[in-house]
Amino acid sequence: MSLSSHEEYGIRDLSLDEARARIEQALGLTLEQRDSSYYAGTYYRHRADPGRSLMLYNNRDTDRSSWVRPRYRAFPVLLDISNLEAMDQIRQRLQAALDLVLLRQTTIWDNDDFPDDDEDDDDKDDDKDDE
Repeated sequence: MSLSSHEEYGIRDLSLDEARARIEQALGLTLEQRDSSYYAGTYYRHRADPGRSLMLYNNRDTDRSSWVRPRYRAFPVLLDISNLEAMDQIRQRLQAALDLVLLRQTTIWDNDDFPDDDEDDDDKDDDKDDE
């Protein structure tokens, strides 16, 4: 069974660097400092593999007076986690280390893991023909 999982968190009471330090300590990893105008300048990333990452960034771009995620204006720092191993364990460690709010959680299951709906429809059509 394969799935794709993405979680977005909001952090209210810590600066970007304070949040980075706590996340690194809680998860035992080092976040790489990067720069992007899309992520309001300086941001931090841990990339396990393509499509599997942790991104920590400011929600407010002060240079442009704009928001990265306008719907989350109450949170100055945001954390996105995608497809890392042991997502439940990561969530528990982060919640113990800092005050964060789960803003959005998306899980997509691989279509191969579910029965084909067309097969069920074919069986129903056959039953109607017998009547």
